[in-house]
Amino acid sequence: MAALAADVRGLARGGRALTQLRYLILPALPLVLVFFGYIARVARAGTVEALDADYTRTAILKGLPMATVMRRHVLRNALLPTITVVASLLGYLAGGLVVIETLFHYRALAR
Repeated sequence: MAALAADVRGLARGGRALTQLRYLILPALPLVLVFFGYIARVARAGTVEALDADYTRTAILKGLPMATVMRRHVLRNALLPTITVVASLLGYLAGGLVVIETLFHYRALAR
């Protein structure tokens, strides 16, 4: 508990926690970039499908503002497959984390 309090205090005054965050960017970048294209493609496909659905067409014809249609009807239905894909990729992310930790010599899951 004391270590957590020290990290929070370090983050508040811009000390050690922010320095460690700077060193975590390079190992985190490959993990993010590997799945970014796949997640973006699934999100786009879900959005296109939701835009083409009958309930979206009905909302537009009722005269709802486009921002409301996008938020209430399209995004709500388009994000469901995206969230499902992200949840299923968490296992692959953990496996990739072991490889990244080995390459960058971090001591966490790999050791």
